[in-house]
Amino acid sequence: MLKHALIAILAIMGSLSDAFLLPATSSRESATALMAGKATLDTLKRVVLTDDVTGHSATVHLHGGCVTSYKAPHEVLGIRKDAAFTGEKPIAGGLQICWPQFGPGAIQQHGFARNLPWEVSAQSDSEPEVTLVLKESAETRKIWDQAFELLLTVRLEGDYLLTRLTAKNTGSTPWEFTSALHSYYSVSDVAKTTIIGNDLAGRTFVDKTQNPHVSTPLQSSEVGVTKFLEGVVPDYKGPMALHDKAGRVRTTVEHVRGWSDYVLWAPVGNDGMGYKKFVCLESGAVSRPVSVAGGSEWVGEMKISSRAG
Repeated sequence: MLKHALIAILAIMGSLSDAFLLPATSSRESATALMAGKATLDTLKRVVLTDDVTGHSATVHLHGGCVTSYKAPHEVLGIRKDAAFTGEKPIAGGLQICWPQFGPGAIQQHGFARNLPWEVSAQSDSEPEVTLVLKESAETRKIWDQAFELLLTVRLEGDYLLTRLTAKNTGSTPWEFTSALHSYYSVSDVAKTTIIGNDLAGRTFVDKTQNPHVSTPLQSSEVGVTKFLEGVVPDYKGPMALHDKAGRVRTTVEHVRGWSDYVLWAPVGNDGMGYKKFVCLESGAVSRPVSVAGGSEWVGEMKISSRAG
């Protein structure tokens, strides 16, 4: 039995690559619902992965290379209330790729990778895995004049969702970047959600709600989300978890390699974003730039697991 379902459309389309590309909806309706005509289609395309053994599934939009859904079997990822699936701006939710710049700097906030269309580079015939690619172009050269290739691999692996971001320097001149997976996780009630790390107590937290930013040691291994939260836990590779006490769900993020920091963000009080239903626990390389020599690459890999409890 194949571990991923390509949906009935495979039988009538010309190639496996085409079969993976399904029109997207303004919500995260299943591919089956799309085939049954239960959703309004837009112009975006997406990849749907399904593991027949676990019943888990993932949806990856080609616009921005954004993972917009991970069902395990409950929905793990969050989508903001103000999110748009039109291709006119980044998709506000899921696992959004910030690259080659995370924060304020020489180019636009959060870089350009999340704004542009990606392409399917490779997919497995027998495993629930896909790799997307974004390459330098005249458009990216106007913003960031460097030679690069960015690859995103998304894989369902047992009880995990695995993501691998590879930044390749395809030129001869070294360059630097900062990056994060701007990761939105679904919660039942932000006020009843905590962020947990086994040895967080005493770790540095850079509070970005203060101007200038203030670095203080965390007093506990558990951080509540009761007010606007924005900051970085540098040099902490995890794992860290979100405990959605109201929904009785615990979601764990594990850095496998590359990612060095966690970014915490919750826009508490912003009704337009639908702040009560998500918390961002972001895998980052933001506290200091990553340098990549010509012909070399950097890899950031992380796993997400989620269970009731």
